[in-house]
Amino acid sequence: MTYDMHDRALRVLQGTGPELPNGAPNHGPMVAEALAALGRAEAVRQWVEIYRSRLVEGPRTDAVIGEDWKGALGDFSRLGEWQNRFRQELTGSPWKEVLDRLAAASHSRQHGVRHARYYSLRVMQRAPSRTI
Repeated sequence: MTYDMHDRALRVLQGTGPELPNGAPNHGPMVAEALAALGRAEAVRQWVEIYRSRLVEGPRTDAVIGEDWKGALGDFSRLGEWQNRFRQELTGSPWKEVLDRLAAASHSRQHGVRHARYYSLRVMQRAPSRTI
């Protein structure tokens, strides 16, 4: 499988929030990847464009989670700050080190699937559009 269409889909979905207006999770990136993996790359573009219209914009802030990060765990209102922190960390360290620090610090298994998914995508092929 090539990731060209998947990467295009990620660019279309960039800037969207992690949830739909009804609170359901945004599975757009995973659906785009699944369609591409199933050999349906031609269906990705149309599906993503329709799905994108149902999404809300993601948080916009210049603030960054600092050393008080433990107090911000689970605070969904600070999502944009978390995203900015991870962008900074990924700029300054290899992605695997950032992932290892996150896993060690969280001590939470509830998001283990997301971590594993993120890790598998990064191991398979690194592309700028796959960063936070």
